[in-house]
Amino acid sequence: ISSTIIDGNQAGSVAMFVNGEDSTAYLDGFTLTGGSSSYGGGIYCNNNSSPTLRNLTITGNSASFGGGIACNYGASPLLDNIIISDNNADNYGGGILNDNGASPSLKTVLIVNNSAPAGNGAGGGIWTWDQASDMHLEQVTITQNTANQGSGINIGNSTNIEIINSIVWNNSGEEITLSSGTIAVSYSNIEGGYNGTGNIDADPLFA
Repeated sequence: ISSTIIDGNQAGSVAMFVNGEDSTAYLDGFTLTGGSSSYGGGIYCNNNSSPTLRNLTITGNSASFGGGIACNYGASPLLDNIIISDNNADNYGGGILNDNGASPSLKTVLIVNNSAPAGNGAGGGIWTWDQASDMHLEQVTITQNTANQGSGINIGNSTNIEIINSIVWNNSGEEITLSSGTIAVSYSNIEGGYNGTGNIDADPLFA
């Protein structure tokens, strides 16, 4: 992964799935970097596309919305064994933006050191919005992300999100910001604690 690099050369999203691709469309075993776009600097999933994204490092990308990944208009990708690091969004979703009925599923994902630092910037790690949008997070670590609102995860406009066996810790401000919607957190380590079955608030001792 570290030596097989796709560089967007600041000319748009590094990879795009925008034509309704299903789970048989997949991207596996690359570093995606150097993307610069309005949506999804690293990867842009749109128009009901649901690719399989596996064994990737998405780093050093920028966008107005979704520095690392943007999921929009019904896109429902599977993210498996992904590192999303050092990406930047001018507005929302330094690591991941999820909007307009998109429903990505994340498993074994590290979201670290992403930012949405502008005046209204929100969701340094994840920004998810829209009542038809859902997210499922399992074995996901969200840490050291920065934003003016919801530096770890920012949830609004009746989004539904489920977090299981995950860590949200040491982000610059609020770990989880919920303005409206539903969130179910279980068996997870959330700095400051969070209501739910089996949750803890304990230093994860990152090595």
